[in-house]
Amino acid sequence: MSKSFSFITLVFLILGCKTPSFIFDESKLNLNLTERSVKKNITETYNQINSLTKKGNAVFLFGNKTQGLNFNLKYKKKQGIQIDGSIILPIFKLLISPVDIGFYEKLNKQYTSISYEQIKKLFGININYKNLESILLGKPYDKKYFNSSKLFFEENKYVLVNENSELRINFYYDSSFRLIEQSVGWKSSVIRVVYDSYELIDKELIPNFIEISIENKKQKYNLTLRSNNTGINETFDMNFNVPSDYNKIEIL
Repeated sequence: MSKSFSFITLVFLILGCKTPSFIFDESKLNLNLTERSVKKNITETYNQINSLTKKGNAVFLFGNKTQGLNFNLKYKKKQGIQIDGSIILPIFKLLISPVDIGFYEKLNKQYTSISYEQIKKLFGININYKNLESILLGKPYDKKYFNSSKLFFEENKYVLVNENSELRINFYYDSSFRLIEQSVGWKSSVIRVVYDSYELIDKELIPNFIEISIENKKQKYNLTLRSNNTGINETFDMNFNVPSDYNKIEIL
């Protein structure tokens, strides 16, 4: 596996998308609700997840290349998100931590890591671990932008918009106050996340179909994650240890 392919794989695991087919509550909105009431109803649906496990299928799109594989995801609140990928046999591990993102692949025995500051330099996006936690759980990219957003009504969707000189953020909710899409746009890059459906587990709504994309002036990266087995608040260990005989790849 080449250096470039390893890096592309790393990017795909963070960012990606395809044209969405929304599955959400199409009942009519309550147009009499105030902005404050809408936000209150939304925050009341926030899940209280301390840990999460997911198994399913992923599809990566990069240019004209498509790659499908199976994934096994483990998440612990404020600690990390570990993703193991396999195509019949295990092929890589990825750990998204509060400090950086580590990755290693088994075929060519290579590993690398990338800081959130490096991601900002490479793609022109400002993202951190807390943002990625929120995306995984179907929460707003950043709570502070949600809190100061303005309410609009659009095609059976509550739309909350926050715009300033640096970025524009849109949050889209259905009439049941479930997040169905969010997008963050900077001067030269855009992240878009679509939630196609949710699963109710122990009274908690968990996204089980997530589509993520990042697009800048040079490239567009796409990822679809479909879960078929989800568990919450279970006890498990996360194991991410790069073997000593692996070679490091430099990102920058």
